[in-house]
Amino acid sequence: MKSTKEKKGVVNQNKLIWIIGGVVFIILAAGAIYLGTKNTENKFGDILSKKPTPTIHIATKRPDSESHPPKQIETPPPRDPTVVEPSVVPDGDATGDTYLLPMSGSQKITTADLINFDNLDLKRARNEIYARHGRVFVSQDMACYFAKQSWYNKNPDYSEKLLSSLEISNAVFILNYEKEKQSPLINKDSGCVQN
Repeated sequence: MKSTKEKKGVVNQNKLIWIIGGVVFIILAAGAIYLGTKNTENKFGDILSKKPTPTIHIATKRPDSESHPPKQIETPPPRDPTVVEPSVVPDGDATGDTYLLPMSGSQKITTADLINFDNLDLKRARNEIYARHGRVFVSQDMACYFAKQSWYNKNPDYSEKLLSSLEISNAVFILNYEKEKQSPLINKDSGCVQN
């Protein structure tokens, strides 16, 4: 029969094993989350591309600055939050009714804006954000659709950097709405359709 001291030793060993197991589990879970986030960035990199953070350079006073005072930096007056300027004005005969979502470059998209769209129109609306900047599409369904739009001009220098943070946010919002609706067209090329 085991003494009380031996029993306490076994209990302490069991506690230690559970603690070590818990720490290992937390480390593995954190690693999985990190890798999952990194994988999402790679998979949706065209949507989630990161904008460079602007830097501000502050001039420091040098000993000879008495003869040359530092330049004053004027800041623009605060903008009226009710006035939203589009990030890009497309060329051509574009009017509001030629776009599926004419405001996608100037205001936040809501579910109410998307509720009446079918799966194909959702995909087109999401890609319309990129098309306004001249993205060249590889998939036939998007290439054929945008080729018919009078405002669409291919830009061989297209880059995700041309998109504003609002446009990226809207594209991600539409993509998430498509996923919520379980659209089969998210990653499928449906070819050139007459519509």
